Amino acid sequence: MITVYTETTRIAGVTPYLFFAGIATVAALIPFVAVLLKKSEDLRWFGWQFGLAALGLLLGGRFFGFLVEVANCLQEGRALTFTDVRRSAFVAYGGLLGFVLVYRLVTGWIIKHRQTFAHLTVQMDTLAIVIPLFHGIARFGCLFAGCCYGKEWHGFLAVHYILPDGSERWCFPVQLLEAVCLFLLCLCMLLLYRKKRFSGQLVFIYMASYAVCRFCLEFLRGDAVRGVYGVFSFSQLVSMGLLVALALWGGWYRYRGRHAPKPEEESFCKS
Repeated sequence: MITVYTETTRIAGVTPYLFFAGIATVAALIPFVAVLLKKSEDLRWFGWQFGLAALGLLLGGRFFGFLVEVANCLQEGRALTFTDVRRSAFVAYGGLLGFVLVYRLVTGWIIKHRQTFAHLTVQMDTLAIVIPLFHGIARFGCLFAGCCYGKEWHGFLAVHYILPDGSERWCFPVQLLEAVCLFLLCLCMLLLYRKKRFSGQLVFIYMASYAVCRFCLEFLRGDAVRGVYGVFSFSQLVSMGLLVALALWGGWYRYRGRHAPKPEEESFCKS
């Protein structure tokens, strides 16, 4: 059993969010930069890449939280208010997608317009290894902050939350289970790194794997604030949409590769 006093828990004098986010950033950033240096990637603009991607993480998480509030208002048949917008939570799924999207766009722009000796697919594949490491460590912040909690549970590793008003809540440790899944996903990406068939494959595998993982874990969640619509939650709907998008992208990639001109055909066309 794990006992957590929500709202008052502090680790090294800071909130669990900040403590574990800081550890996660260091744990992911150091190996990420080390691999890129080993691959002889040009990191002159890395500060901009990482900084803008971090901003994308914050904006993406808040934007998805806003979408949850909009969906809740539509479900309840009422108008969206400023109070709804102000109380919108940070959705980790939105932060993840925001970070990956912004990093990809910024890196592509820098390579194209700043003549850097960097490779987009190399950096994105490396990112696919360290993101689940970051995310897994950060989930401990959710565990000790009392958010993203699981369904009522009194069994093995039950989390005993003591709320500020003195009430108690016994929950399934879904944050801990997700952290374990993310660490295993990080290990799988690391093992696949040298066996990938094409550049960019790890990003595809990681996004699809996390979508499936998150879809399943959502059934163990107990917090209504994440948005539940019928039998599915907001994150499950995002997971399904992401899987469809990845399937379409994969089909387009295979079609393009199958119909790409052969070297001799390409040279003939250019002659």
